[in-house]
Parts: sequence; C-alpha cells; structure tokens
Amino acid sequence: MQRGYCLEALNERLEVALALAVASREIDMFADPLDLSAILVGPIIYRTAMQAGTVSHHLIDQPIDSLGRWQGPATRR
Repeated sequence: MQRGYCLEALNERLEVALALAVASREIDMFADPLDLSAILVGPIIYRTAMQAGTVSHHLIDQPIDSLGRWQGPATRR
C-alpha cells in the first residue's frame, strides 16, 4: 500500500511540475510523460542500491536534461 502511494505521489508531482514548466515555456518536452519517474529516479536508485555508490550532481543533471530542451534560468547551470 505504501509503495503504491509513494509511486502515485511521485508521478503526480512530477507531472504537475513539468506541466507548469511546459506552460511557462521553460521546457520543450522530449520524454514521454509516462516514463518520467523511471528516467529521473532510475539512475539514482541504480547507483545507490545496485552499485553502492554515491550520486553526483552530474548523475542528477543528466536525466533532468534528457527530458527536453530547457529554456531560461535552467540552462544556466
């Protein structure tokens, strides 16, 4: 039950955040909205759980950058 709630909450929040980013023209989306959680969370879980490693800023930036073409402040990282 808790796992389902966590996944639902994560998906919902990502969907809302990215819908706002699209609406404000902050991003032109490339990624399928159904894949967002896997694209963003997958590499972090893999690095920590499977490789017992740490998550770098670069590893966080790559999946975020792959979602689409970012405009404005987000491109000044």
